[in-house]
Amino acid sequence: MDKKKISHKRATSSAKEDIIEGFVGVKRWSPENRLLNKRFILEAITECLLNGDATGAMEVVQIYLRAVNRAKLSRDAHVSKSTIEHCLQHGNPTVETIFKLLSA
Repeated sequence: MDKKKISHKRATSSAKEDIIEGFVGVKRWSPENRLLNKRFILEAITECLLNGDATGAMEVVQIYLRAVNRAKLSRDAHVSKSTIEHCLQHGNPTVETIFKLLSA
């Protein structure tokens, strides 16, 4: 069998995005902006704790730590980068560490 010739040109998705933005009331949504909003994170943690879901609260902290610039966070919170990585891997930081990370 002969090899089929494949076109290397691909349609860009920007044309579709322009169409979507043309609709009234449609806005771009960035999940990263939402995850970096400290008020949103604190509300999510509070809701988890009020529902008795400590695991969910820790997951919210881990999601926040994945979204944030960890090097900048470690400088601002005066916490070592290894502490932040430990929080991500083991998911069992102290309450003091959580407060330092979220208040920075």
